[in-house]
Amino acid sequence: MRPPRDLLVDVALYAVMALGSGYGLTVIKNALTAWSPAESIVPELDAFLLFVAGTSVYLVSIVAWTAILGREKFSFAMPATIALSVVSTALIAAHQLGESLTPVKIGGMAAVILGLVLIARKDPTGRRHSDAAR
Repeated sequence: MRPPRDLLVDVALYAVMALGSGYGLTVIKNALTAWSPAESIVPELDAFLLFVAGTSVYLVSIVAWTAILGREKFSFAMPATIALSVVSTALIAAHQLGESLTPVKIGGMAAVILGLVLIARKDPTGRRHSDAAR
């Protein structure tokens, strides 16, 4: 079983990856919405700075993703990060862009989180249930 400190690092890395990815892409979307290439090839300064900020946050999420890959098996890390990114992006888009969160979406996100918890659980030998077939 992993020491609690390692578990906290894993949780922090996944959180930075998911939130950074979701928030960074949402900010980039806002920046691209504010800048209309049809009107001007050069974006306004505020749209450009928003784009740079969103890209910077997204790059931090990529660094966290790289750290996750160094710590986890790819067969777990890839689906887990995609699932967490989908959930965090939906939540952030609802908050930042006013997109709707229907009961079906919320239920789906809860199912995704429950699935991750079940897959990430360890059996008494310390192996993840997702690794049982190995």
